[in-house]
Amino acid sequence: MILLLAWRNIWRNKRRTLITVMMVFIAVFLSTVMRSLQLGTYHHMIDGLVRYTSGYLQVQPTGYDDDKSLDRAWSADTIDLQGLKQNRQVESVAPRLEGFALGSYGKKTKPLSIIGLDVDLERETLELNKKIKSGALPSNEQRGIMVGQKLAEKLGLGVGDSLVLLGQGYQAQTAAGLYRVEAILLFANPLLNENTVFMPLQWAQELFSTGKRITHVVINISPNAHLQTVQHQLTGFLPNVGFSLLNWQELNPELYQGIQGDQSGGMLIIFILYMVIAFGIFGTILMMTTERQYEYGVLNAIGMRRFALANMLVIETALLALLGAVVSLAVAAPVVAYFHHYPIRFSGQAAESMNSMGFEAAMYASTDFVIGINQALVVTLISMALCAYPFIKLQWLKPVAAMKK
Repeated sequence: MILLLAWRNIWRNKRRTLITVMMVFIAVFLSTVMRSLQLGTYHHMIDGLVRYTSGYLQVQPTGYDDDKSLDRAWSADTIDLQGLKQNRQVESVAPRLEGFALGSYGKKTKPLSIIGLDVDLERETLELNKKIKSGALPSNEQRGIMVGQKLAEKLGLGVGDSLVLLGQGYQAQTAAGLYRVEAILLFANPLLNENTVFMPLQWAQELFSTGKRITHVVINISPNAHLQTVQHQLTGFLPNVGFSLLNWQELNPELYQGIQGDQSGGMLIIFILYMVIAFGIFGTILMMTTERQYEYGVLNAIGMRRFALANMLVIETALLALLGAVVSLAVAAPVVAYFHHYPIRFSGQAAESMNSMGFEAAMYASTDFVIGINQALVVTLISMALCAYPFIKLQWLKPVAAMKK
């Protein structure tokens, strides 16, 4: 009965109800869209950079991250790769060999990062098939390479052309070779597009004269996995000394710190939005409490307890908050879905700045429904907290005095 009374009461003053619902709607809608864009962009940045370079987790010799020398290359048989794959959260465990060389085609040269990988093993993990702009992926037995589209444009390379690689290999041996371009790939990450050459692992080992050695093992995990938990679980498969299992936050501290700082700024903006909406909702609750003193006095006089009156007011506030939240989530869902498939693209200096850091100059929205639910829950809890004022005030209600107002 109290729920029915509360529902009827909020529509007695339709203008006030619509204004309050609109305030809640604006708060939840803006915070949901802002947070979705923020978290979606972070996820895209992390996945675009981490998955193709360091991996979410990486096994490497202790100290390799500070001195990426080919002389630290080691045999993959040293650790239990099969044991690492047994974890249900692990999507792939892939040995890689990374080195550096000077690439030359015609009269043009460019310093390049050379990544040797198992093409068959990482075909699905890196979605290489979806990145093909022209050509086809080489097999592990082919003496071929894959280059980014921007690199191909800068050097004038096409499928079928041969790129000369010259550098220093394992223990100061000369690394030199001529490799046919089998595929041109288009990556969202500018650094991969412009500075990276991928080749089958065995040919990278031949180029750098490392034998069967590798420099690190990349471990990619499912998006919903807890990074630190999986890291702790996998550490037991490593030798006691000589090797480290690092996560992407440790491998890319600048990226992690930048995200943390930007996230704090975004949360501050949302907090300010919550504060503004809180004052608006409190104003509505104050009016509901003050202008209905006569009504409360009559109800209390005919036998309705003060506690029941306060509960009715709390329910009214909750209904207003929930109504605004539900409408906002319904409107925000298609907006978030649109920006997920059609991200906001940057241009000019903003794009150049993001590209220089290795990120795609775009903002993607996350479609995780939990983001919207959390924002709706926060606004509802704020509304419930503000009900403390009328709840306390009604406990001191004097029916005779209230009916004289």
